[in-house]
Amino acid sequence: KGTLEELIAQPSGDYITAVLTDKNEQDSMDIQDRLHQAFPNLLEIRRENVRMADYHAELTGVKHLDAFDLCTDFLSDLDGEEKDVLRDVINAVRGVK
Repeated sequence: KGTLEELIAQPSGDYITAVLTDKNEQDSMDIQDRLHQAFPNLLEIRRENVRMADYHAELTGVKHLDAFDLCTDFLSDLDGEEKDVLRDVINAVRGVK
C-alpha cells in the first residue's frame, strides 16, 4: 500500500495486491505497466482514493421524461415517421392500444 513511486521502489516476485494512495489521477495503462515490471505476479490494483458515488445525495435539475421524450432526446435526428414508429413500439411494450 502506498503511492505508485513508493510501491515500485520495492519490487517483489510475490503475489500481491497493490493499493494505490496517489491523490492525482494517472494514466491507468502506465500504472499497470510500471507495477507489472516491479511485481511480475501482480494480482490486483486497487485505488484507495477513488471517489465513491453518493447514492443518498439529492439530485437537482433532473428532468423527468417519459419513455418517448427520453428516446427522442437521445435520438435527436428522428424524422416524423421514425417518431411514429418509436411511439408505436413504446405503446406496444406498455400494452397500450
